[in-house]
Amino acid sequence: MSCFLCGGTSGEVVWREAPYEARRCPCGVVYTTPAPPPEVAGDLRHKHAEPFYAAPADYRARWLAGVAPPPARVFEVGCGRGSQLEAFGRLGYGVAGIDADPDHANAAAERLGLSIPAISLEDFVPDARHDVVYHTDLLSHFVDPVGALRAMARIARPGGLVCFEVGLLTGGPHAWARWNRNPGLDAHRWFYTDAALRRTLARAGLDEVARAEFDLAPYILALRAIRTLRRRPAAPPVAGGRAADAERVVAGRAAAERALAFLRYRVGAVWPRFATGTLLLAARAPH
Repeated sequence: MSCFLCGGTSGEVVWREAPYEARRCPCGVVYTTPAPPPEVAGDLRHKHAEPFYAAPADYRARWLAGVAPPPARVFEVGCGRGSQLEAFGRLGYGVAGIDADPDHANAAAERLGLSIPAISLEDFVPDARHDVVYHTDLLSHFVDPVGALRAMARIARPGGLVCFEVGLLTGGPHAWARWNRNPGLDAHRWFYTDAALRRTLARAGLDEVARAEFDLAPYILALRAIRTLRRRPAAPPVAGGRAADAERVVAGRAAAERALAFLRYRVGAVWPRFATGTLLLAARAPH
């Protein structure tokens, strides 16, 4: 495995999660070696329940409204079950999208009342251009991030926007990186410093026009607390049997994800930058 941006292979080891290592290339990219198989690195929608994506959707939609107000046309790459497109639609955007997983594409189509092709970005040939092309947290998983961004720019109208959320390494001690096991090396090929992300955009021919940064420390601290609580003995069954238990679990997970989203986007927006964050970014496609 080598750095996609400069081809380097001599990066310093930042942390390990057997059998993987995260190596920091001098250009700023942190890459996972050996590379996780594509079917693992691209399978995030199966690793997280739907509330993980649905809970933050309104935060992202409101951010986009400040960058490209509705009724712009938004096309989402990797739309999953459609929760983010649904949030865009509530604000008055025209929406469309694709997802490589047929189950997810069908679920999104049913949810939105739209045709959502089950196709990968690499195989998709657009029949229309859009004001905004959006994706959430895919830039760490593409085999070729620069090629993926160029493909998204071809879906945008000339001078349109490519917008996305991506994790951002903002410095800090290696101990923090070793302690932070979220998101994990088994599912991520690349992690970005700000310098590496700017070089990636430039290589793809995109010009940054807006960004919003959020520190993940509050989110990760709360996530670790939740995981600790989940390891405690289960609560006694409630009246109503298994169905009631299942409903309680679903409701609890949804509430937890809403609280985590608040910490991620509200608290994280004002938290001091420390070691890892998430970034919402808008970049201008070529005219």
